[in-house]
Amino acid sequence: AKIEDVIASISSEIKNNLTTFINYASKLPGFDELNRNEIFEITKKNMFTAFSFKSSKLFIDGEFYYLLSNNIQFSLKWVKIVFGLDVCKNDIKFLNQINTCQLTNIELSILIPYLIALFSNYAIFKKRFYLIIIVYYT
Repeated sequence: AKIEDVIASISSEIKNNLTTFINYASKLPGFDELNRNEIFEITKKNMFTAFSFKSSKLFIDGEFYYLLSNNIQFSLKWVKIVFGLDVCKNDIKFLNQINTCQLTNIELSILIPYLIALFSNYAIFKKRFYLIIIVYYT
């Protein structure tokens, strides 16, 4: 596969995933108090996290088995090229650990927004998020 084909396909996938995630997160307790722009900024800055957790069950034995729309396997090699090794190194390790928990799709879908918020550097959101989490999840 050529890098141009991979980037074109992953760009489309990311756009679709971003839209899906924003719609999903905006309906969750706590997240529904944030406006779409806040959710968009948080997700944009944590795109690999959002993408990888959604696809976490496709990380198997140190490889990523995500099939792009043009039938190219978005292997770990491509993940590192597209997202950068520094961006994804810790997430990959964490995903391998999450996979050992054998979470259901529902459990993962609840965990994804929480982890994105937890890992976010978006200071205003972090302060509001912790207040919201205390109200809704404790």
